[in-house]
Amino acid sequence: MILTNYLFGKKKNKKIVVFLISIAFLPLCSPVFGQKFTLTKKNISIEQLFNEIEKQTGYDIIYSNKDLNDSEKLDVNFKNTTLDVVLSYCLKNQSLDFTFDEKTIIIKSRNTPSNSITKVTLPGFISINGKVTDENGMPMAGASIIVKNSSKVAVADKQGFFYFNELDELAVLEVHYVGYVTQTVPAADLINQPVVRLKVDSTILNEIKVVYTGYQDIKAEQFTGAASSISSNSYQTPIITNNFTDGLVNKLPGLVINDNLSFNGKELFQIRGISTVVSASAPLIVVDGYPTELDIYTINPNEIESVSVLKDASSSSIYGMRSANGVIIVNRKKGRRGKPQIQFLSTFSFTPKEDYTTYRFAPSNTGMKYSIDFYDFNVQDIYNPHNGTEFYKTNGTLYRPGIEPFFDLQSKKITRSEMEKKMTDQYAYDNAKDYGRLFEQNRITQQYDVNISGGSDKLLYFLSSNLTRNQLSQARSKNQRFLLSGRATYNPGSKVSISMSADFIQGKESSVPVPNLMDVYSFEHFTDSNGNPAPISFNSRINPIYNAQKMACGFQDNLNYPIKEMNEVGSSDKINTNRINTTLDYKIIRGLSFKLGGVYEYSSQSINRYATANSSEIKQLMNLYSVLLPDGGLEYVLKDGISTQNSFTTSNLTVRGQLNYEKEFGHDHLINLISGIEVNKFTVNNKISSYLGDTDKGILQSRENLIDLFNNGQHILNPLFPANLPLNPSTFFSQPHKDQRYISNYLNAIYSYQSKYLLSGSLNMNQTNLNLTASKFRYNLLWSVGAAWNIEKENFMKGFSWINALKLRMSKGTRGNIATISTPGILTLPGYNRYTIPVSQALDLIKFENSNLHWEVTKSSNLGLDFSFFDKISGSIDYYSKQSTQLLSNSAIDPTKGGPLAATNDASIENKGIELNLNADLLTGNKLKWNTGVVFSYNSNKVLGIYIDNRTMSYNYLNNSNSANSYIPGYPAGSILSYPFGGLSNGGLPEVRVKDGAEKSPYDQGLKELVYSGNGIPPYTIGLSNRIDIGSFYLYTMIDFYTGFKIRVPRIGPGGTRPLEGTDNYFKKAGDEKNTDVLGVYTERLFSYFDQMVYQFSDTYAVNGSYILLRDVTLACRLNSRVLKNSRLKKLEIKVQGTNLLTHGFNKYNYSAATGDFSRRNLVPTFSLGLSANF
Repeated sequence: MILTNYLFGKKKNKKIVVFLISIAFLPLCSPVFGQKFTLTKKNISIEQLFNEIEKQTGYDIIYSNKDLNDSEKLDVNFKNTTLDVVLSYCLKNQSLDFTFDEKTIIIKSRNTPSNSITKVTLPGFISINGKVTDENGMPMAGASIIVKNSSKVAVADKQGFFYFNELDELAVLEVHYVGYVTQTVPAADLINQPVVRLKVDSTILNEIKVVYTGYQDIKAEQFTGAASSISSNSYQTPIITNNFTDGLVNKLPGLVINDNLSFNGKELFQIRGISTVVSASAPLIVVDGYPTELDIYTINPNEIESVSVLKDASSSSIYGMRSANGVIIVNRKKGRRGKPQIQFLSTFSFTPKEDYTTYRFAPSNTGMKYSIDFYDFNVQDIYNPHNGTEFYKTNGTLYRPGIEPFFDLQSKKITRSEMEKKMTDQYAYDNAKDYGRLFEQNRITQQYDVNISGGSDKLLYFLSSNLTRNQLSQARSKNQRFLLSGRATYNPGSKVSISMSADFIQGKESSVPVPNLMDVYSFEHFTDSNGNPAPISFNSRINPIYNAQKMACGFQDNLNYPIKEMNEVGSSDKINTNRINTTLDYKIIRGLSFKLGGVYEYSSQSINRYATANSSEIKQLMNLYSVLLPDGGLEYVLKDGISTQNSFTTSNLTVRGQLNYEKEFGHDHLINLISGIEVNKFTVNNKISSYLGDTDKGILQSRENLIDLFNNGQHILNPLFPANLPLNPSTFFSQPHKDQRYISNYLNAIYSYQSKYLLSGSLNMNQTNLNLTASKFRYNLLWSVGAAWNIEKENFMKGFSWINALKLRMSKGTRGNIATISTPGILTLPGYNRYTIPVSQALDLIKFENSNLHWEVTKSSNLGLDFSFFDKISGSIDYYSKQSTQLLSNSAIDPTKGGPLAATNDASIENKGIELNLNADLLTGNKLKWNTGVVFSYNSNKVLGIYIDNRTMSYNYLNNSNSANSYIPGYPAGSILSYPFGGLSNGGLPEVRVKDGAEKSPYDQGLKELVYSGNGIPPYTIGLSNRIDIGSFYLYTMIDFYTGFKIRVPRIGPGGTRPLEGTDNYFKKAGDEKNTDVLGVYTERLFSYFDQMVYQFSDTYAVNGSYILLRDVTLACRLNSRVLKNSRLKKLEIKVQGTNLLTHGFNKYNYSAATGDFSRRNLVPTFSLGLSANF
């Protein structure tokens, strides 16, 4: 990697690398007559000579055996001889000539028309030799060539050749191959151009004819489960850069991926709803047949061959206890037989800075008017500007910034009009523009890929490299990923096949702290008049008047200087990842084979963070851990900066042995059976260590050292700085370890009768080290059964020729899930007892001992219909039901056992839904094509049972203080609960709405205080894609629609850092409550935490969350080898794309979750340029 860093580290070096790569590629792209041939041999036939030419050069030679006199033997001695000379020599005694057509050499009779390989047999009839290839010139063995209105059919051989004798010269041929566009060619046209090149049918969004489960390939017609797939062509129609899941959003029914919505602090990433409380909720990711524990960002989007989603028990229960949340199968590209194919891909994406002029901000003077009203009404609280300068000299409490003119007015240094002018001048400045200049940058992504693939029947290979660089939106933040990947399949004999792959990924990231604009008052300056860093209120923790007094006494400057902090605090992240995968496939006898393979993954990550002694962060700690000496002096316990290193290592080993049996009995019966055992071990080691002072010279401190250092004989932090945050030693020293082991024995069987009726079944016995105490819970048996009926194969369907496929499927079964807390023993984490003098080490209890904890079980059933009509419309519709029981969650226990709550298997959740996948080829002409795809998913989620602590305060169900509170019996997981808002009282305080005649309880009634506002997770998701091909161009659009849920509008009052639109109409006096519900100046007199929650979480501001998003618009131009015949390229594609262009929220605010924040009115679009070139 030293070489990599050197080559890519400097701009000059980049040019050198590009030059060297260009030089390296030139020999592979040389012109036809530059191709050299070497051979010395005696008594060789012309046909043998042609075979040698094909082997050495990669050219295909088309000729007719009838025209060739192969009895002639030659003595040849060629050394780096050009092909034209070689061919001229070997054909000198033949009545033949030759021409070149790209990578094909056509041998023809000198007596026939130019470029002809046709022999006329009878008047009006012709005989033809032809060849079928793909766009890259690869032979299409098995392609069907049909003579229209005739019974004549030919099948291309392994080299793609076919032959017809005595065809009507007006005959028309149809060339077919599964997954490729059918070509219609007049037979006479093959006289001058005998090569038929088929194009991939890119208009079919889900053309996968085989379902790959990771364990086996199953023909789609034999599959009884619920699965959705997307191919490489559909996946890579738009530009996908960093995250491979971006190409899956709303393209596979049942899979919900939404970065703008979250549940329990995590972005939405789920299949068919939420089925657990504390266990893993994300789908299992399988790469090239084996589950992966690596980050999904290690998957290169440009290597995707296909992605399948297994959704029901019949398709995914073979994965056992890890399949409850569904399975995503990622199949990466592999080598294809033929000469080396080189592909270069590059993308450039640009996202501009935020435009804060479009934000939903109130008029700039709103905060000023509020501050003046606040002063005039003389609100009596600790923020009262009437307190004056002298009060704040001895009280460190933060006051609202910008009220200094009131202090001068209070002390009669200025008049009322002078105070108002100062306030006006102060609020005339808006720091949003300076914020963008100082703390933001345009987001830029650069990506480069080089792929090489090819091989022979014995060895296939695929090599790829990827370099991705991201300049992030926060100033001085960036990351980079470098990836090398190689995959090969070796076939030493007819019975043995060995597949191997190796991946190396290196990533790094660096960042500095940047304040959030919404945490900064609009009038605060980041620099003073001389350009020096200026402090802001956020994170200063004391007011500037108090700070000046303490600095005069020798303490450190406690204020926060964001510009200075960018130079004094920073972090860097480095990660190295390796993945090795090997599988041996041995054919024992016909129909019976054995597979032995496995994958090993290893990842090491180091996160380094530093804060120097000049940073505000360390200066605040120095003040907090300072000691006043008896003589009046001051001693700092902490004198230097702190550097922390957080190291992670993960390893994942999976070994699998599997028997495969497939046998056809007669013509009606077929059995497909697999059985095997899989062993997995996953470990995580984490070590946090810290240095004090210079990181090169400082001494590594242990946990005990740190306690002694910060105690220093004292147990009371300096009371002069009560708002400064104390150190938590656990963030500086920790060494957790995780070890999970699984064993899975599995069996899967499929029976087919006449290819019409199908039955399937699976069994999976699981065992794990997470629950080994109680023997009755040690093993977990999961099962599934399925059935399917290919209706279109029935005799009564023969009259319905427009029905291409019609399959009814049904399945039922169980899947499992497990969590770390299911271990029977006690779980603790190292902690500290701050109630002792000095502070001592302790253990924090995470989980009580419970030998009865066991697996979570999800029972599911599925009913589906697959269809295809008119050769243009295809799709599927599914209805499913899932019931997850024995879910782990906290329940009440006898407090004498050591605590009020403990983990038990008592919760349950239900999911039901409907899914629709529809693809239609609306236009299918040669020059004009139009394909539309619709993906619809509906999920109804309901919590059936879970323990609810009625003693919990009502507001704990609102602000995610406890993730378990997101689950309320009778409602969907992630429900939005609210206070019934009754507006403001005549005193300006928020009130809870009560029913007529009812009295408001003086006590918090917990959950009873709240009302259900709606689902917080969209139950309905729709994706609409359109692709229009016009000649060499195509236009692609992707639209997302989410509906059926609620979203909360934040309520920021006029006294906030940046008042939002509408807050200028705030409460000032009794009677205003009739015209406004915005908190005003009176409220702070009696304002409590409960009042604040009622105001922020009122039901009137839980609004319709439905929104529509124009996610992608892509315009592409594709040039094939015919257009590029005078260049060294075989195919060139250029794409331009706009992402996140438009959105609309279906509520009165036009608030769309796609914007990421209510204050943001518009999206920030991303513009991309992509280039793909095949050599």
